[in-house]
Amino acid sequence: DSSLYDGRYGYKNPYLKGGVNVSPITYGIVSTSIINIAQNVKDWTPYWYRFLNRQDTGTVAKDLEIEFEGSVDRGNFSVVYVVNYKSKPAAIGLLDLVNQEGVLKIPDFKTDVESVVVIISNQFKKSGFNSSEPLSPFVLSVATTVFEEPVNPPEPEEPSGMAKPEDYGLKEGDLIRAEGDWDIFIINQYGYKRLFLNPVIFEMYGHLGSWDDVITVTPEVRDAFLTSSHYRYVGADKVYHMEVLGGDI
Repeated sequence: DSSLYDGRYGYKNPYLKGGVNVSPITYGIVSTSIINIAQNVKDWTPYWYRFLNRQDTGTVAKDLEIEFEGSVDRGNFSVVYVVNYKSKPAAIGLLDLVNQEGVLKIPDFKTDVESVVVIISNQFKKSGFNSSEPLSPFVLSVATTVFEEPVNPPEPEEPSGMAKPEDYGLKEGDLIRAEGDWDIFIINQYGYKRLFLNPVIFEMYGHLGSWDDVITVTPEVRDAFLTSSHYRYVGADKVYHMEVLGGDI
């Protein structure tokens, strides 16, 4: 994967232009969860795990701790995490490993997080592969807990070059449309805009204001904000990709 200019991730290989679908092994995190995963892996064979927030309002153990321990012998593990927040962009990072061990602490998992994805691969061998490669073990432990001391959550990195509302005399939550364009968007602090698919959806959110609150901007200002292209129904797992072509939806 390579980071693009706007913070998204993609593949450089032209043969991967089609849909690349990964089905991670999925676990639900409830009020009290302790999950231990032991696995033997070949080099460069990634394992994807997804942990969904299934905690209810009565949950006391609101924090989440993820521990990784890989084999020191022939171990050169890479552990990537993706923390999908409910109200801000995902935090993507590489777990710091010391002697092939590391810990990821996520405070307020109960209230702030939708899911956590962990991607593990061992990258010890670089060449000379054959059909009978050796296996290297690792253990991934996930547990709900209550941190005794304040813990800083994994934060999304602010991509370079992203538009900021204040750069254009705007603020997060403003409604904009470009001159000569009927499409109305709501912008956020992270440089994205979301299209209202039809007027009914707009009118469902009274706190956004009225049609009179829509700010007319130049096409250049509109285009400075990236269009969010993924949508889903409330409470549904299925995600839809939308491509804005400039015509009617």
